Amino acid sequence: MRAWPALLLLGACASPPPPPRAQDALRVAVTVDDLPRHGPEAPGQDRLALHRALLDAFGRHHVPRVYGFVNSGRARAGDRAALEAWVAAGHPLGNHTAHHPDIGKVGMAAYLADVDAGEPLLAELLGPGQERVWKVFRYPFLWQGTDVPSRLALRQALVDRHYRIAEVTIDFADWAYNAPYVRCLGQGDTSSVGALESMLLDSAIAELRWADDTLRRLAGRPGRTFCSSTPERSTPTSWTGCSPPTRRPESGGFPWRRRSRTTSTGVSGIRRGPGAARSRCR
Repeated sequence: MRAWPALLLLGACASPPPPPRAQDALRVAVTVDDLPRHGPEAPGQDRLALHRALLDAFGRHHVPRVYGFVNSGRARAGDRAALEAWVAAGHPLGNHTAHHPDIGKVGMAAYLADVDAGEPLLAELLGPGQERVWKVFRYPFLWQGTDVPSRLALRQALVDRHYRIAEVTIDFADWAYNAPYVRCLGQGDTSSVGALESMLLDSAIAELRWADDTLRRLAGRPGRTFCSSTPERSTPTSWTGCSPPTRRPESGGFPWRRRSRTTSTGVSGIRRGPGAARSRCR
């Protein structure tokens, strides 16, 4: 990662960005990672119903061609119907590896083997002649390597396999809400469920505005951003919202992204953000 973008982004987030002007509507390409399952399941949750709820939300809001990135090795009996519903609704699928490995733990050879292992199910679901559609790759954890040589080697290996790489410029850590959301549903704590939904949307909107403001300051114009989410929450708006353009530095982590959203409070005095969400319903 070059140093100057990080410094510019630090300066860009020094003050809260204003809402976008009406004439400058935000344009966001929505994607969903970790299909068909990610994290713990809510009581009585049905995979097919959950995916259909997402698809219905996309339809109501006229969201076109939402790429779903699949971990085929995580699929269980009955999950295929959820993925088939995704394709039947006109949305494409891409490769997110079979088992979502951490390249720093498994190494390059095992990682690439997992990329290859993710292909057969996609080929079956999309059908013949659709290789260019499903040969779109999303990095697990958005980690592109452990250092510059491994990043370049991995990227070349993906190019050799004829993959296009699906970057993420917006990620509001919605995955952090999965476990507490399931815990609160299981405990019947409707107050906390409502608080989590509010926290998620507040965080998503704040991140989206921050990302848009950052892009305008860096590029001097509005532009398109790419949003990623996960499929676990059943709230119809759980796929909206986003965060800033990033790449994982070789030292790990994103210290310059730790902004006030993780410690701020809303009008109700509830601590907001992913960090606060994880403490709910313990």
